[in-house]
Order: sequence, then C-alpha cells, then structure tokens
Amino acid sequence: MTATHALSPVAHCSLAQVKASLNDGGAVPTIYSAAVGKGRDHMWIGAVDGLRINQYLYDFEPGGVKTRHAA
Repeated sequence: MTATHALSPVAHCSLAQVKASLNDGGAVPTIYSAAVGKGRDHMWIGAVDGLRINQYLYDFEPGGVKTRHAA
C-alpha cells in the first residue's frame, strides 16, 4: 500500500499504516488546524488552554500563543 493509497478518502487503513506513510523520510507533515469536541449533550462555550500536539504545548494568552516543549 502506497502513502497515496493509504490516505485516499475511499481507502480503509489503520492508524499504524497512516503513521508509517507519514514517516517515509520525506518532508515533515504539518498540522494546519485542530478541532476540539466534547460530545452531544449540552452546548459548550469555553476556551482551550494548554493544547498539546505531539511534543509541543501551546499556551494561549492575551498577548499571543506561547509554544513550549512538553515534558
């Protein structure tokens, strides 16, 4: 299975296959957006702080976003 085939919208592949396709020695993948969900019971109005994606922690402050290396 090639990376293109594994990531096409009609292909079914495991998370392990996706990770292997992204770790092929090419350019490092970039995350352009992230979403937060909490379920379907009641409306949620709030904020996210301390968002961790892989080894980075994003701290949202009034002066901007601070990025730290997560421990």
